[in-house]
Amino acid sequence: MCSSCRWWLASLILGLFAGCSRSTTGGARAGLSARCDLDAGSCDPRPTAAVQLDLLNLRGVAVGKDGAAYVTGALIPPTRSFDGTALTSAGALDVFVGRYWPTGHAAWVRRVGDLGIQDPTGLAVTRGGTVAVAGHFTGRIQADSVSLTSPDSQGADFLLGFAASDGQLRWGHAFADGAEGALSSVAASTDQDRIAVCGHATQAATGLVPEATFQGDRDAIVALFDGSGRRIWSRQLGGAGDEDCAAVAVDASGDVYAAGAYNRAFTLATPLPETAGADNEWIWVAKLDGRTGAVVSQAAFGGPTAAQRPTSLAVDRDGAVVLGGMMNGALEFGGQSRPLVSAGYVDGFVARLDARATPPFQARWAVRLGGPSVDGTRSVAFDPFGDVIAAGFYSVRTTGAAALSGEPPGTDAFLLVLDGTTGATRSALRFGDRDTQTADRVATGQGPDGRPYLVLGGELTGTIELGSLPALRGGPAGATYLIFAR
Repeated sequence: MCSSCRWWLASLILGLFAGCSRSTTGGARAGLSARCDLDAGSCDPRPTAAVQLDLLNLRGVAVGKDGAAYVTGALIPPTRSFDGTALTSAGALDVFVGRYWPTGHAAWVRRVGDLGIQDPTGLAVTRGGTVAVAGHFTGRIQADSVSLTSPDSQGADFLLGFAASDGQLRWGHAFADGAEGALSSVAASTDQDRIAVCGHATQAATGLVPEATFQGDRDAIVALFDGSGRRIWSRQLGGAGDEDCAAVAVDASGDVYAAGAYNRAFTLATPLPETAGADNEWIWVAKLDGRTGAVVSQAAFGGPTAAQRPTSLAVDRDGAVVLGGMMNGALEFGGQSRPLVSAGYVDGFVARLDARATPPFQARWAVRLGGPSVDGTRSVAFDPFGDVIAAGFYSVRTTGAAALSGEPPGTDAFLLVLDGTTGATRSALRFGDRDTQTADRVATGQGPDGRPYLVLGGELTGTIELGSLPALRGGPAGATYLIFAR
């Protein structure tokens, strides 16, 4: 593994940060437009409910058409209580899935797993009410009428389909994709009964892609299913180098958008450009036809001597694309945006891309957020007004899209509201204290009352203060949380 192109592994040190004490929240640059305010007053989303989840990690959040928020993460021993329902892990890690109302109350919670490891990586909800959870497992997954067994000791990926109404497990699939393979992202369409997954394989992943061949170090994998679990198409994409897929989205017509990283040129519809050295990593973005999986359009973004990684991708009803991730050095998206240059080792970025531009995926705008240490964007979403919500973590202080100050030695979580047309910062909130807090997933939608809201999920040690709401407090072992805001 090359030293310069694996900089994102530095984020693993975040779990080693420790401290204690207090927390604050604060906002900046409010008031560009009344439409960004979901109540009245400033543009800062106002927390209205919060839930502390006793999970090892939080891996997925989505808002369904029913107005509920759905969440997944890893459940660990001993017995844990979720809004009055007790769940006990059968082994090391089990899959946790829950349905929560914007009030913070659970409609239902479930656990799935056995003595092995069942670790979810993402969650999405279809228009038809299927809650899709992807992840990796060893051992066995058996619940309701579904039974999956890992094909060997190195484990396999899974895709599970739960009923949104009651959490019943309706179907499941297991796919072997190599010792270091993984499904990294899952997404669903707001208008079609479609579920997309993507990740990477270290072998020919024929369980997911029957016609797959393998070359190089890692290949990207992308697949599309319907709400009943039927595979519509699947692709293994790779060349002589190291390629992966880190983020996926499905638009209103059922077409799929995917993004990942690569270090040597490989072919999608046509060859992507070289990265100026195998120690560099560039970002690839592609649109795939929802009927066939054929690559419709593609683009690549990078810099001369740096490594870039996408982490999240979202598409709105009009086909606009927003991409978030982590960067160091210089990153150019072209179009109407200026080159981004990191302020320190690693910064977060957010870019709005135009899939219909010539050439495709030129940027309408692009912004960065970061300071002298390791910072990153973990999740992006469009809100119902067309603005962009971005969430992630930072340490020490930031410049760029917002000036935020942290409390070392840990990291703080951030939440940005960016103007969807211009990228201007409407709101910038921080959550944290001297311990470690991250914002890992954000989703938006409309509640049962028809009012828009957002839900933010992440991990914490220490304390997050939320004004008039009870504080969130994670012990030395950490905790996970959901914050609902309007």
